[in-house]
Amino acid sequence: MSSCTLCSNNSFTTIGVVNGNDFKQYNLAKCSKCNHYFTDISSLTDTNILYDEGDYKIRDTQKSLFFKIQDAEYKKVLKEIQTLGFSNTSKLLDFGCGKGVFLHIAANNNFKNSIGIETSLPRANYAKEVYGLKVISEFYNGGNIDEDSFDVITMFHVLEHLPNPQTLLQELIQNNLKKGGILVLEVPNYGSWQSKIAGNKWLHLDIPRHLSHFTIEKIYTCVEKVELQIVKQQTFSLHLGIIGMAQSLLNIFGYKGFLIRELKEKKRNIQIATLAILPFAFLLELVASAFGKGGIIRVYAKK
Repeated sequence: MSSCTLCSNNSFTTIGVVNGNDFKQYNLAKCSKCNHYFTDISSLTDTNILYDEGDYKIRDTQKSLFFKIQDAEYKKVLKEIQTLGFSNTSKLLDFGCGKGVFLHIAANNNFKNSIGIETSLPRANYAKEVYGLKVISEFYNGGNIDEDSFDVITMFHVLEHLPNPQTLLQELIQNNLKKGGILVLEVPNYGSWQSKIAGNKWLHLDIPRHLSHFTIEKIYTCVEKVELQIVKQQTFSLHLGIIGMAQSLLNIFGYKGFLIRELKEKKRNIQIATLAILPFAFLLELVASAFGKGGIIRVYAKK
């Protein structure tokens, strides 16, 4: 039987049934104790699907529209980090760095003292071989990652994949973030307008690979439990926020694909359709974000 990914309580209410990306159905659950939303994986017979590359598989996206959007978004994050008092000489860890896109963009903007952690060997190797990055590909089991602690730790869309997100966050921050350092944490926003528009077809549900579905309230709880103070919160994203809204709108017109994958593959008809709907998706996401209902939750939290 499944239990809550945050508090381990095994009493929950099923609030919906979702078609998973492995063509099976899963229950979307709400914990009866802490009200956290999570995926009930009690029917899962092959746990390898949780780590399947699938739509995350490696592609060279540098000439794609998707990469251009990523580049603009990550430069915005780097500027925010500097605004909060950190320089490009600060020591930075990107936890769950994937194929290294954020670290690559950081390096191109003179953030040279950076390393990543990525447990997928193909993605870690891509980051090392294509971008020349320093990446650790071992599973993190607690303790110190490097000899010296980090000024900045970033976690982009990692927490929702973890079976025990609070435990890992506690270990990571306690042992690796300097006093006065900052955590940049980003997850999909289950309380977003785009989630409500798309319902069980929402792009960022990504079941069963996403085990948790966070609201702003739950992210605040997670961060405060590791004794960090949130200094800035955002729900607007040029990257996964607008793309998530674009897919939610395309779904209304019968689109059944996976927009991120098809943008990475540079499919011409999808790029044209996305460009056509992008201005409306941008405006709607901008308004949603003004109410804290954008497609992502990004917090900057200080130790």
